[in-house]
Amino acid sequence: MEHKLALSDKNLEDFLTISEIKVGFDAFTEAQWIKLGKTANNLCRGLPIEGADLLHIVICRALEGRRRCRRELPMEVFIYHAMESVVDAFIKRRKSDPLENTIHPLDSEDAIELMDMLDSRIGTPEEEMIANQTLQALKQLFEGDERSMEILTYQMDNLQPAEIQKLMELTPVQYASALKAIRRKYDKLGLQESL
Repeated sequence: MEHKLALSDKNLEDFLTISEIKVGFDAFTEAQWIKLGKTANNLCRGLPIEGADLLHIVICRALEGRRRCRRELPMEVFIYHAMESVVDAFIKRRKSDPLENTIHPLDSEDAIELMDMLDSRIGTPEEEMIANQTLQALKQLFEGDERSMEILTYQMDNLQPAEIQKLMELTPVQYASALKAIRRKYDKLGLQESL
């Protein structure tokens, strides 16, 4: 069941636009992102979702316009409350047994079930089309850069940085440099799309 916010035109002025939210995210310092990541991890304790995934869901919803931020509200507070809301909704949906939805290392379907519970629109034709377009844009962006594509593939497979470094025989400095190069290319893609 999807809830739509009924906002009049004058009420829309009270909220940040998607581009203003993006600017707010871009202005976050590394320390602020670390703080939000740790907060997300704390909110997810005992749930079958990781803090990074929770933070990602909230950021995506904000950038899609499905989550609105009041102008007077600091961005960090907005993100925190949005994460709390997602976790609260998940907890309300689970059944009476609080251990039913805890992490089971051998059950690989937990993540799929959780994502279905958190967002019932996953797998819609529109989302699949957007995912395919994004994948094609990334392939074009990193065409000829095998090392970056390999790192991205390992990251999508949820490997930890230490595991990726070991598999690719990279030092921490080389790995950090590769991530920085990936980030620069990705930023260029974002700038091209916004023009």
